[in-house]
Amino acid sequence: MRGRNEMSSWATSTQQSERERLRQVYVNRAFANLRKILPSYPINKKMSKHEILRGAIHYIAFLERVRASQDRRALLQDNQAAVDDHVNANV
Repeated sequence: MRGRNEMSSWATSTQQSERERLRQVYVNRAFANLRKILPSYPINKKMSKHEILRGAIHYIAFLERVRASQDRRALLQDNQAAVDDHVNANV
């Protein structure tokens, strides 16, 4: 017959195992969701977690470059508009 401490230890171990299993389910689900939004070629290529993370890093860097380019373009357009307004006001 098992002692009280042994039963308690078994229950705790079972609960820990269940929590770890659920944690893995959530982590895998998060990776699957991240994978869905990453562009990759071919589209159906199986990616490891490492590849998904590297892909996310590269995609974020790409998006940052696109955003910076748009910001520079908008700034140049604003500057050109200010110059045009100044020239037209002095004509």
